[in-house]
Amino acid sequence: MNREQARALLEVATLKQPDDFDSDMQDALKFAANDPELLSWYEKRKSFDRMVSSAITEVPVPVDFRSKLVHAMRQSSPRRTNTTWRWLAAAAVIALLAGVTAMWSLRDNGGHWEDEALTLVNEVDGGRMPLDHWDGNRSAIQSWLAERKSPAPNSLPQGMSVLASLGCKIVKVAGHPASIMCFGMPGSNEEAHLVVVDIPNASASAPVFHSKNGWNMVTWNENGHSLMLATRADTAELRKLMA
Repeated sequence: MNREQARALLEVATLKQPDDFDSDMQDALKFAANDPELLSWYEKRKSFDRMVSSAITEVPVPVDFRSKLVHAMRQSSPRRTNTTWRWLAAAAVIALLAGVTAMWSLRDNGGHWEDEALTLVNEVDGGRMPLDHWDGNRSAIQSWLAERKSPAPNSLPQGMSVLASLGCKIVKVAGHPASIMCFGMPGSNEEAHLVVVDIPNASASAPVFHSKNGWNMVTWNENGHSLMLATRADTAELRKLMA
């Protein structure tokens, strides 16, 4: 198997779980494990495809879409019906592209970077995106990131001192260098993930709490960084970490 063959197999496996891979896909994955460039492409493609898949489910369908569709089918001749279907298909594609474009058109100060960051957190938390570095020492993790010119927080809230350090992942969010630091929550099997995004023009801001898709999050800025701490633990536990 060569790189192009492995790439072709992995390209159709981005939305599959490893347990669902056939033998050829398994071989392609093993090939990629020894090819850093191919593995990097595969991880980025998986992330993109899952974001597109998520965007599809989030594109709203107009409440009167079905009634208009039925009316168009009843009123149109066979020839016009084909034209109608083409227009409807085109409208659906435009709506889908609008959803995907909205997801990728992130703004530094608009909060949209959080969607991309949360998608990456979800991949890391689910084990679909392996960590780059494992370490139980927070200072060592920050040093490891600094050595690789990847962003790390200038300081952390005192409440986060109770978290057990696990490791980190170097990523990009909204085209900016970013990192994800992973921690174990005390007294539970839940984890907390801190996303740090390098935003040179970011100025310090107060934390903002919100929830989405089963995740409780808090976002804030420090000079030069935007940060998001996300966990599936309840909001009360999250607020304790920010004390």
